[in-house]
Amino acid sequence: MLFSPEEIKALEEVGTHSVEISEFVPIESIDPVYFDKTTTWRPTKAQPSPTPCSPRRSGRPGAAASAAGPRAQGYLVILRPIGDVLAMQQLHYAADVRRATEVDVPKPEVSRRS
Repeated sequence: MLFSPEEIKALEEVGTHSVEISEFVPIESIDPVYFDKTTTWRPTKAQPSPTPCSPRRSGRPGAAASAAGPRAQGYLVILRPIGDVLAMQQLHYAADVRRATEVDVPKPEVSRRS
């Protein structure tokens, strides 16, 4: 099946500069092996304090807001305060992370020196 350029353009998702928070989770419940990259949002003149949806402002200290990132990019992210900045940490999906037990690591031969 072939699509015309107009049909492909109609199927493309429009990107936004927003995230949709789905739940708050304890930060300890997220294995660091899933962390990918971090983007920080610092206070500015236009936004002098952390966003109202940040875990600190929500009354859930030690929690992270689990969210879907900018729509067109389909990222899984968490939002959490780090010092005076709000950090958005992009996560790997579980299917993209191999368990340590799945990695074949050859065992070196060890010999004793006399």
